[in-house]
Amino acid sequence: MTSLERLTVAVLMAASAGLGATGAVYLRPLQPTPPPVVATAPVPAPIRAVTWFKAHPDEIRQKLAACNDNPGVGMHDPECFNAQEASNKLSFDRQIDEGRREGMIK
Repeated sequence: MTSLERLTVAVLMAASAGLGATGAVYLRPLQPTPPPVVATAPVPAPIRAVTWFKAHPDEIRQKLAACNDNPGVGMHDPECFNAQEASNKLSFDRQIDEGRREGMIK
């Protein structure tokens, strides 16, 4: 074997050792990166105002019944406060109207 042949064999052996036994380079396909998991809280329902409850007396009764049934939760619910305030204002308005009709209030 000539020195050129030996050199060629040595280069081929080195190249095949670096490229793998088959002499080919294998690239694995890129896997798509999964999106990050982000925990989102559900969007709370808007809080109904006192004026809304005053316009819906049946809803006042339903809300106050639910609030009174579970006062531990109801005491932290802004709608319970709003429903109670609307109930108080409607009661006050009825008393004023009744006093005006009876001539006690001008």
